Amino acid sequence: MIAEVYECLATMWQDHHIPAAWKWKWFVPIPKNSSRRIQDIRPIMLMEVLQKLWTGLLVDEVTSSLQRHSALSLSQHGYLPHHGTDTANLQLLNTLESAWEERKPLYGCSWDMSKAFDSVSKPLIVLCWQRKGLPVESA
Repeated sequence: MIAEVYECLATMWQDHHIPAAWKWKWFVPIPKNSSRRIQDIRPIMLMEVLQKLWTGLLVDEVTSSLQRHSALSLSQHGYLPHHGTDTANLQLLNTLESAWEERKPLYGCSWDMSKAFDSVSKPLIVLCWQRKGLPVESA
């Protein structure tokens, strides 16, 4: 069954065919807390399972290649396996400790950007993938 699904997905990829159902999304508003305010709603978009699987396989392959060729900054923590806010915080703590031990000045600032990642446009995402070397049709 897995091999058959893979063959179908590979054929769709080669033929540049996107099933109509893959263009559908189901918007599910989930409350962040018990509040009923619109600002406290977290929008989730649900996709068809095979689309999610195929997208995951492609993104994993591209991300692995970018990491293998050191194309990403060492400060990149988002959307990478085994990286996240926890690893970013450890890097920050190490930097703070080093500056403290070496008695060197350290300056920093931070911004709390509400909905910072909710407004990234699709053309900008495609441009970013292309900038990292992905062909336009794959991006």
